[in-house]
Amino acid sequence: MRPLRLQLNASTQQERHAMTKLMCDRIQEADGWILDTHSFSNLSLCLHFELPPAQLSTLLDTLEADGLRWTSQSTARVQEWQTKRKPSTELCIGTLQVAFVHNEPDQKQVIPAVPGA
Repeated sequence: MRPLRLQLNASTQQERHAMTKLMCDRIQEADGWILDTHSFSNLSLCLHFELPPAQLSTLLDTLEADGLRWTSQSTARVQEWQTKRKPSTELCIGTLQVAFVHNEPDQKQVIPAVPGA
């Protein structure tokens, strides 16, 4: 029983905070778990998730209806997986990299000085 490993890439023009919450909610609604997140300023977000493979197509369709636009590579990966899927696949482990398209300036993080350095 090997888990399915999947890398998905998408972009959106939706507001970053609202879309991040929506993606997290949709993964959880699909009986999935968010394992980790990495934010790259206000430009990109990467979610590491796992969910039952039977829920993958529904999740992707729902997120697309919510405003995500999948790259052609992501669509091809999902289609390839659907044709080659083995019934013994019990888990889908994946990353979802989302680029936020907007006209906002880069988000600056203030890093406090370390005493004694």
